[in-house]
Amino acid sequence: PAKMRLGIEKQRAKDLQWLFTNHKIAAKPQQHVIDSLFGFTEALGIEEHLLEWNIPISDEAKKYAEQTLSTDKKILVISPCSSMSYRNWTAEGYAAVADYAVKQHDMQVVLCGGPSVIELEYGEKISDLCHHKPLNLIGQTSIKQLLAILAKADVVVAPDSGPAHLATAVDTPVIGLYACTNPDRARPYLDAGLVVNKYPEAIAAKHGKSIDELPWGIRVRDEGTMERIQPGDVITKLDQALAE
Repeated sequence: PAKMRLGIEKQRAKDLQWLFTNHKIAAKPQQHVIDSLFGFTEALGIEEHLLEWNIPISDEAKKYAEQTLSTDKKILVISPCSSMSYRNWTAEGYAAVADYAVKQHDMQVVLCGGPSVIELEYGEKISDLCHHKPLNLIGQTSIKQLLAILAKADVVVAPDSGPAHLATAVDTPVIGLYACTNPDRARPYLDAGLVVNKYPEAIAAKHGKSIDELPWGIRVRDEGTMERIQPGDVITKLDQALAE
């Protein structure tokens, strides 16, 4: 019965959502997803873009993170997997970055993730490849415990995934790994300068065109796309994040 049913305009709407709305937010091309969501508040006359996530973290979760993580070293959290496996970087790459973080910056490296088979296998393989064994917490944390760990981390490395955005929500710098999806649309919102971006070259290799010539947000799902990212690319961003 609502008189106003406000939705995304037809060009960007998913799942025929535009059929069920009678007012549309203003069409703005090539926006980050968060900026597009601000279109709803703008339509209501609110021009200020206030970023406040305020996800509550229980004292128990905070205590878990404090007891689990080192108190005298900087913390690098690696969350290696995305919900879409084609977005996952290589275990070899993660291991190289982990060893560098320990050797060069004396960091504690922590692996985080869910209990799925692919995540557990990733954690084991990364650990096996590392000369300096990381703390492998994959499959061992609740969402709130993960959030507490991300909040205490100094840097997070992750592909296009939920933990990357959870880290942003607790103001932890994120080195985002992007080749399959467009970081300008979906990167960790506060860390454009820390993105490893191989998406333009992946698009050019697959379609023979530039990003501007193709639909916004088009993905490259081909196997091996994330292998365009090299350990040196990530290490450079890690040095940058720690220097900043």
